[in-house]
Amino acid sequence: YIAAKISQAALRHYREDSETWVRVLQSEHGGFLEDYAFLAKAALELYKTTGAEKYLNWSKTLTEEGIANFEDPNSPFFIFKSKNQLLSPIIAVDDGVMPSANAVMAQTLSDLGHLLNRKEYLELAEKMLQAIQPYLEESISDYSCWAMLYAQWAYPQYEIIIVGSKADMLTKEIKKRYLPNVLFQQSQNPSDLPLLKERFFFSQRKCRKISFQSCHINNMSCVI
Repeated sequence: YIAAKISQAALRHYREDSETWVRVLQSEHGGFLEDYAFLAKAALELYKTTGAEKYLNWSKTLTEEGIANFEDPNSPFFIFKSKNQLLSPIIAVDDGVMPSANAVMAQTLSDLGHLLNRKEYLELAEKMLQAIQPYLEESISDYSCWAMLYAQWAYPQYEIIIVGSKADMLTKEIKKRYLPNVLFQQSQNPSDLPLLKERFFFSQRKCRKISFQSCHINNMSCVI
């Protein structure tokens, strides 16, 4: 609830010129990858929790701006700062006290790729994982956020789609269980999003039962 209230205030002040908005200090030297990566990730998590598509759209917009402003033509990773004419581009990939912005971008690209059926997002996330793999093998403790994403790609990922007037309640109920590698998407209204399209029925109730055994889902894609 608190996160949603904060995001509402942020959205009210969001402008097309997000480069000057994201960084509170409004530095004349340009924004930082962290600004876009963490805010896009936060918006995506709010979408997963609430089902409000405005958060999904905001996450997508910030991610695309991040790609446009920080993409490095010589690397699958993103540079740290968008404008720096005096220094060579800085690329940070290791996870410290905070996850690296590159790891967060890769996670968001992966989730958005599945939710929006955007192949180019998935391909970019995969290239980043392939490039980081040698570092994981050397010292996985320094790349914990990357390791989480690598595990998602190494094992089957499941999708739970919940639609209808009780979607929010059912989503919260199912999330009480520990369900690794599960991507949730919910909606209380008809939607044209790839995983939600033609899932909503007004005239009749269609339901596919799902069963949980040892916290694993039997169906690859489940619809409630």
